[in-house]
Amino acid sequence: MKKIKKRWGVGRMQKGGYEHIKMPNHPLATKSGYVMEHRLVMEKHLGRHLYPNERVHHLNGNRLDNRLENLVVISQRQHVRSHKGSPHVKWELLENVRWLKKQYYDLNKSPTQISKDLGCCHQAVRNALDRFDIRKIPIGKRPHPKIKYPELHDPEWLKEKFKTMSQKQIADKLGCRSALVYSYRMKYGIEIKIRHSDIKTR
Repeated sequence: MKKIKKRWGVGRMQKGGYEHIKMPNHPLATKSGYVMEHRLVMEKHLGRHLYPNERVHHLNGNRLDNRLENLVVISQRQHVRSHKGSPHVKWELLENVRWLKKQYYDLNKSPTQISKDLGCCHQAVRNALDRFDIRKIPIGKRPHPKIKYPELHDPEWLKEKFKTMSQKQIADKLGCRSALVYSYRMKYGIEIKIRHSDIKTR
């Protein structure tokens, strides 16, 4: 039977190089009621229990360093690859906030695309983005969509044109359908006055 090295205090011990905490009510606790500390740290951060297939990887390789910035949630497959020393996984970039923001904001990459660049699973990228509170569209930096036919959004411009041009002429000038010009004319309540100058009177 393997010896369990106790560190200090009741309800805390080291086993297999990992720090364990006594939590018998935890759904994934061992028979003796212990849970790995690094998993508890990540669960507290995520606000939920980890799924059985989720693994928490120590980025610097130190199993006792359970600081949040040293932990990342990855799949079982990626965890095995990371401990085999796969040269394709660039875990350090997951902790580089500046690099992540550039990929996510400036280059507009999805978590899946970023994960392919790093050689890890997309969930690891999602967790890193969540940990650093990186949102898809930062407040104040939301790009404005390009307005097609901006002239139609100016009621004064449209009203002025209707004084000298017909609906079809305006549409031809803008390169759009006549029905679109009509819809904006109705939206702004622009009335077309019928000219009586050319009507012959008896």
